Amino acid sequence: MPNLNRLETSLTQNLNMNKSRITCLSLMIIAIITAQSSNLKKIARHFTNSTTNDSNYRRIQCFFA
Repeated sequence: MPNLNRLETSLTQNLNMNKSRITCLSLMIIAIITAQSSNLKKIARHFTNSTTNDSNYRRIQCFFA
């Protein structure tokens, strides 16, 4: 997904985070725009990876913890 790669590159240049956090943040930003919601369950459904929605939901929760 070209938008994801460009967003990750931009965030890497501007934030001091490790790669997994940058990837999670990028996925969340795109999912928030796609879902048009701030509900974490809805955001988890719009992640563009191959894991389950429950795993994505837990990943989002851990990111904010």
